[in-house]
Amino acid sequence: MKLWKLALAFFVCIVIFTLGSCDKGTDPDDNGDPPDTTDYSAPFILSWTPEDGAEEIPRGATLWVSICDTSGASEGLLADSIWMSVNSAVVSPALLNNACGGLNLRYIPPAPFGWGDTVTMSVRAVNSAGKSVEGEATFFVEIGDTFSFDFDTLPPIAGFITRSRPTGVTVKALYFASHTSPSYTELDGSPYHVTFSPNRSWILYDPGGNVWAANLASGLQVQLTNDPAEEKYPALSPNGNLLAFARGEDIILKNLQTDLERIISSTAQGGREMDFSPDGQYLAYRSGTSVNPKLFVRKVSDGDNIVYSSISNDISAFAWSRTHNGIACIVTGNRAYYWNVDGGTNPRLLRNADNIKYIAFDGLDNIYFVEQYPTGDKIMRSTTAGMLGLVLDLTPENATVTAIGVSDNGHVIFGKRTVGGAFSLEYIPASGTSSTTITDAVGNTLQIRWF
Repeated sequence: MKLWKLALAFFVCIVIFTLGSCDKGTDPDDNGDPPDTTDYSAPFILSWTPEDGAEEIPRGATLWVSICDTSGASEGLLADSIWMSVNSAVVSPALLNNACGGLNLRYIPPAPFGWGDTVTMSVRAVNSAGKSVEGEATFFVEIGDTFSFDFDTLPPIAGFITRSRPTGVTVKALYFASHTSPSYTELDGSPYHVTFSPNRSWILYDPGGNVWAANLASGLQVQLTNDPAEEKYPALSPNGNLLAFARGEDIILKNLQTDLERIISSTAQGGREMDFSPDGQYLAYRSGTSVNPKLFVRKVSDGDNIVYSSISNDISAFAWSRTHNGIACIVTGNRAYYWNVDGGTNPRLLRNADNIKYIAFDGLDNIYFVEQYPTGDKIMRSTTAGMLGLVLDLTPENATVTAIGVSDNGHVIFGKRTVGGAFSLEYIPASGTSSTTITDAVGNTLQIRWF
């Protein structure tokens, strides 16, 4: 999969091409009144944005071109005819279907344009009737302009993602378009963490200690950080403007509108598994140490630590609610708690058992976790009030759970390991009492994200 380095983007207004139609009539005078078989609207360019010769162009602009086919016959564009160049270099824009019978072209430069640069963009396209259009615009990058990047403008992608070991050794990010198919797409590199962007149109992951975003539907890959082997555990704020990640011992908030970074914490323990609250007011993460990891919940506005000491120590897992600012977490490996962060209430004990691991919310504010027993694991479900129920009992087959992911409507996917050491991905429908195998070909699964 080709990787594209991010040029933080400003969504410039659309450049529109119109491909005309061939009208039918009886008057061969080429004036269209009345129309005849020799009359047609020749392809023409309605507008360029940036306008030809414009100077107010941000340094990190992403180039958008919308090519429409307005012919009455809906002839359609030929995707393989699309040609685009930027500063004389032929480029490969992502092609997305649009609402005007054509294609949107989106190109992210491999590096931001320089201050004061002259940029020339050229495009050619042909429709199925052989009508063509081509045009060129030149614009200038104004020194000192700021820019913005609106992350979630593409449609959400279905399915779920995992961190698994398909070859038994190397951890890979795997994207499954559906729980009904064993087919998957393997992303490049070996990540420490995988997650979705807020509206689920991008996959965020950190292969090799650099944060990348991938939209598999369009083929877009953008690099969000570039400090090798140091930047991990990414999360995006609900509005898509702030990127949180760990860089060594620092916890970083990066503004994707201004490209400015802010260190909100710097300790020898560092941090891992960043996640924003549903309203973006808080950022939660665990300390990076494997011994007595702590839970931190900080206000995004000022970085203040507001966590309660009663559940801040020895946190093996946590999850935000998808509907409100509530956190579920596992403390000392044997207690599951729920904490309403906004309410400032004392944490509520949901379950006290010998061994508890993994925790997740669905979209209905049910909390899922796994209890370990000598003869196997049990997947449990609790309300925030502590009403407990069994989802699946794996003790009859002496099987254990390696990871768990839950959809908004309460469907469950989990990694399973049998007593003989065989691994599989399993699916449990909402209110189901048994699981079906999605695939047994991805090895040990360490993380699952599903919505």
